[in-house]
Amino acid sequence: MSLLACATRKEEQYEKQATENSSQQESISDHTEHKGIIWVDGVIVQQTETKPECEFLIEVVLDNQKQQLVPLHIPEEHKIDGKKIRFYYSMSRRQSSCGNAIPIVIEEIEQK
Repeated sequence: MSLLACATRKEEQYEKQATENSSQQESISDHTEHKGIIWVDGVIVQQTETKPECEFLIEVVLDNQKQQLVPLHIPEEHKIDGKKIRFYYSMSRRQSSCGNAIPIVIEEIEQK
């Protein structure tokens, strides 16, 4: 019974987070809805001569402008400069140490 309660609570958290993310992401121009979640298209950009946490960023279009996102973690198989990806994410509360890049947490990622 407690497992069911945990699963239900987790589903409620995901639904709440998805609702918050969708309202934040309404201005994203390169996106599709898949599995009931807004997926964003982006490109992996490898930075040279930078801090290790800033080595791989994701370039996306937000409000019709190119923006860089700095994920907490990118799976090794996606750490390829210029690789096109589709992903969804949540905003991170941590401060960005990568200039104007926006800190995020990737929830799911796939090759485009």
